[in-house]
Amino acid sequence: MAERGGIYRPRTAPDEKPLGLLKPTFPEHKSQPSTDGSPLLLHPKYGLPSQCFAYVGDANRPSTWKLPNVLEDGSIEVIGLPKAIQAILSNYRGARISSVPEDAIPGALRRLAAAAEQVGKMPH
Repeated sequence: MAERGGIYRPRTAPDEKPLGLLKPTFPEHKSQPSTDGSPLLLHPKYGLPSQCFAYVGDANRPSTWKLPNVLEDGSIEVIGLPKAIQAILSNYRGARISSVPEDAIPGALRRLAAAAEQVGKMPH
């Protein structure tokens, strides 16, 4: 049997732990109220709270929030979801998110995959 390449190749490192199944595990990134009494910190460009992003480096610094994929009302942003997945997976004709640390990429991909599955864009 020929060995397959790409994402279908088996893991070779025996000390790696499996990531488990892709379950919707959206972390609760609670934005802290600011000192001037405003109730919720919003991203200046998107106007969204931190829980709407696939990666949140620091909940109190919107500049560390990357890959928006949930709208204000809690629904998935269907139009921007493929671009968010592309940005974290490749740099071919897309913008690679270099500010997401390597160790945070699997968690961000799980959240994006759960969002894609929720809107029916990813088969089981």
